[in-house]
Amino acid sequence: LDLLRVAGELSERSEAETIEKEHVDRAQSKIERDRVVETVRSQPKHSKLVLYTILEMTEDEDEIATGDVYSEYKELCEELEISELTQRRVSGLISELDMLGVINAKVISKGRYGRTRQISVDLSDNIRAKLREMVEDKFYI
Repeated sequence: LDLLRVAGELSERSEAETIEKEHVDRAQSKIERDRVVETVRSQPKHSKLVLYTILEMTEDEDEIATGDVYSEYKELCEELEISELTQRRVSGLISELDMLGVINAKVISKGRYGRTRQISVDLSDNIRAKLREMVEDKFYI
């Protein structure tokens, strides 16, 4: 119903007589963007900082490891003069972001060197930019 409502509003704004497939596609994108942004907005500050770190790192690489995220997150916390969480807690935040569908984290076995999670982000550039902007505004980055 929400999809139909938003598609109808978009159709109305463009002064169309009927709801076209284009309106439905744009409505789907808008609903998805709003859902992700609202989900992240309700998260604690360190979850936002971890996500920001992941978004920045995945600009250059498709997949990143949990340990690399933690190193970058620590640097960001130092820059912002915010006390950082432990690596174990950050790993938990990454799991939460994965469960919320904001990021994808799959466990990779490194044999005797242990396990890590490879993290990737499957969000559109538009949603990524909106999330980055939200965190930058909140923390004055």
